[in-house]
Amino acid sequence: MSPSPDRSSKTDLDLIYEGSVKRIYRDTTADALLFHFTDDYSVFDWGKMPDTIPDKGLNLTLMGAYFFELFADAGYFKDLKTRRQSDPEWPFTKDIFAGETFAALSKRGMPTHYLGLSDGVKTFSLADLAGQNQSEHQSKPIYIKVREALVQRPTAHVLSSVERTVYFYPPGKPASGLRLIPLEVVFRLGMPEGSSLLKRVEDIQALSDAKERDSRMTALADGLCIDSEQLQKGAGAFFSRPIVEFYTKLEPQDRHLSQQEALLISGITAEALDKLIELARILALSLYDRFAQNGNVLYDGKFEFVEDLATGEILLADSIGPDELRLIKEHEGLHLSKESLRLHYRDSDWYRELARAKANPLAGFDWKKACQEATGGPRPLPPEVIQATKDIYAGLTRDLMHKMPQRPDRVMRVLQVGGGGREHALAFKMAQSAKVEKVYVAPGNGGTATESKLQNVSINALDVEALVDFSQKEHIDLIVIGPETALFTGLADRLRAIGKTVFGPGKDASKLEWSKAYAKRVMREAGLPTAAFALAHDRKSALALLDADPALRVIKLDGLAQGKGVFILECIDDEERQREIAQILDQIDDFYAKNKDQAYCLVLEEMLQGEEISVFCLFDGKDHLLLPQAQDHKRRYDQDKGPNTGGMGAVSPTSKFETQELKSRISEQVIKPLSAYLTEQGIDYRGVIFIGLMIAPDGTPNVLEFNARFGDPETQALMMGLPAKVDLYELLQAVAEGRLDRFDKDAFAQGTLGHKYTVACCLVHQDYPAKSSDGQEIIFGTRINVLQEQGSLKIFHSGTRLDQDTKKLLTAGGRILTVCATGDSPQSAREILYAAIKDCHFKGMAYRKDIGLKQIAEKTVNA
Repeated sequence: MSPSPDRSSKTDLDLIYEGSVKRIYRDTTADALLFHFTDDYSVFDWGKMPDTIPDKGLNLTLMGAYFFELFADAGYFKDLKTRRQSDPEWPFTKDIFAGETFAALSKRGMPTHYLGLSDGVKTFSLADLAGQNQSEHQSKPIYIKVREALVQRPTAHVLSSVERTVYFYPPGKPASGLRLIPLEVVFRLGMPEGSSLLKRVEDIQALSDAKERDSRMTALADGLCIDSEQLQKGAGAFFSRPIVEFYTKLEPQDRHLSQQEALLISGITAEALDKLIELARILALSLYDRFAQNGNVLYDGKFEFVEDLATGEILLADSIGPDELRLIKEHEGLHLSKESLRLHYRDSDWYRELARAKANPLAGFDWKKACQEATGGPRPLPPEVIQATKDIYAGLTRDLMHKMPQRPDRVMRVLQVGGGGREHALAFKMAQSAKVEKVYVAPGNGGTATESKLQNVSINALDVEALVDFSQKEHIDLIVIGPETALFTGLADRLRAIGKTVFGPGKDASKLEWSKAYAKRVMREAGLPTAAFALAHDRKSALALLDADPALRVIKLDGLAQGKGVFILECIDDEERQREIAQILDQIDDFYAKNKDQAYCLVLEEMLQGEEISVFCLFDGKDHLLLPQAQDHKRRYDQDKGPNTGGMGAVSPTSKFETQELKSRISEQVIKPLSAYLTEQGIDYRGVIFIGLMIAPDGTPNVLEFNARFGDPETQALMMGLPAKVDLYELLQAVAEGRLDRFDKDAFAQGTLGHKYTVACCLVHQDYPAKSSDGQEIIFGTRINVLQEQGSLKIFHSGTRLDQDTKKLLTAGGRILTVCATGDSPQSAREILYAAIKDCHFKGMAYRKDIGLKQIAEKTVNA
């Protein structure tokens, strides 16, 4: 729970108000009030609920301070106009941005009653707090310090004739100081599920009398100054312009006010009320824009204002946070505000009885007591709801504070999930960014253990809760998920649910990789060129399909096979083919026997002819960017012989296929239709799609498969070849935030970035993939260090570990190392590569000796 003030030592603070969530103290040493938010919560006007949400009070304080300081910055409103004045989604802003109210905000910001944060003794800004050791503030309260305002409370009068209570506000007002305007100013940008306005609309639509229904709907729309058709679009609809409504502020129970009633109660002039409405619209749009930067959608909320009695100026008051806003995670429908707690209770007997009791019009009727007697009151929250709500408040705070405009020089922290060569390469490239302070790698390997700006974390890539906890404690700004298995666990979804910025699709979106059957359906429905296929749901049907069509020579497991679920029928002779089919299906039976949770499903495909290349395309939910191509070498031995492996080497870019004609065909026939399909299906894909293509002799880019993450070892070659001016951290962060539009995509598409030729070769055990190496010491010669210092060579680790006692580098299974070399041509890169490999040693080491040879020949022919 947020720490409470120590009254014994704070004799200069007087408690003047104690509500369900907030306490107000008067600082007698300064003409100011201190707001202290507790970890308690209240829903449906009930008052303090049985539970608390840990750290909720602290997060409300920090978010409130953030928005006060943000709105005080005139530059923020100027930036808002730049970002949104030509936005087709905001056609109504033309008049708002041209108005006098917005012009005033763009000159001096929004005036507020905020004075700063306080620890009860000294006052400081949010930027000051961010620069301090925040652990100091876990044991003592932090307050929002504000100028004191006069509160003129209403007097209750019981009208016995109609058995109800009405409230009258005192006439007149003091000559100077601040005065609280007794209105809750509610803004509505749309109607989400749970909205009170949606309930009003649904009640009208439920009326049986069509004439009365139309009349009341028209009256409601007229009162809101909106077309009635917009009110009938249903849950999730957005309005053509923001709606502003008024509710009472100081009465025991909120009630809706007409604009005329609001004018009478407010005590301000009609002109001032119009300005207040305009301010509410601008601030609502500002909040919408700010939250949208993190993929969150704002639907409605409320503001409070005070009046400067000496000048007549209106100031923003109280505070802003998820208790006053209705936020929903874009495309996920996840509530990121107190609404998540309301939704938990809406189906309870307590809420239904509460709604009935509150609707009782009798004067003096105690609806809370009646509900308590009938139901026993609200029930405690389940632990998982408390944890999820805690994560929501903490996640929103980190989203805001890590993008503080007051600290543009703040360095970022990244968490790279995974421990292979791909993760080493991504972490290495991100660490080159001047904006990155540190890249944590979980669990990492022997190479990431000794790399500058990299730090291993002993957390398994599949331990979702441990990774979530670490990202919170270490205030991680960006999480990049490497392995397919981590995506399958839903790690990205869990992290985004607490407001984290994540590069990597959610579990459902990553189905493009882990379900081959789903991927083929996507290819077909999106109109992508691909091989003909059939599905088999048991061994018998698989045998029948393979017997009926000899062209079906590729067998793929539908499920999480971790790169080992593709089989190719090599034999043409019928008898040999039958024997090979039986051997493959035996292996598949073994797989399903060990993975009983996966349903039997095989994708049977025709064998495509041509050459295989890999394409990496970044998707940010609405836009995409194509990276340079790479070509993998899957076969274990030279001349593409032997079993398929995870990859024995790669080259990037691919000389033969790095033509504008092919790039154009890939873009038009694969990338654009795939992007359009994802958008049409409402799939918010934020990450990379690694597309395996078979380029047919006629140039058709046939799609073989999708991977929902970077490939290995293609990523090592790609990262090594990317020029220094490409800031990978900025690029991946832009993808995660849905902001790829800030990058020059044409430079990537046209190959004008200066991407170097890179050749990568994997070092493995001589019996790989049947056998691997573990525990053998790895030794590098002096030539390796010289080449790495020159920047033409980099060794990325996959299956290595650092012995903590001896500090020796040891093999740890699978592919051990990926040696990458760059040059002005494939030949120069290849010469550096193989000269370096001669300086790498571990027992049983083996590698292919022909990586890049084909590219050298193609480069010579093309020249």
